[in-house]
Amino acid sequence: MTDTLIADGDGVYHPALFNDRLLLGMKGTMSEALCRYRHRAYPEVGITRATPPTSRTQRRSS
Repeated sequence: MTDTLIADGDGVYHPALFNDRLLLGMKGTMSEALCRYRHRAYPEVGITRATPPTSRTQRRSS
């Protein structure tokens, strides 16, 4: 990567700078740890099942 910037809600980072790489690495590690914690604490949240939409039709009385 050359002259690439990475931006998120907290700021803009330049991967060529040591401190920015360190901070991005820590953010990634903490994000992964939080994801694993949530999966262990709330296992039903990790699996989402979409229910198919139900359609309602009205019958005309003849």
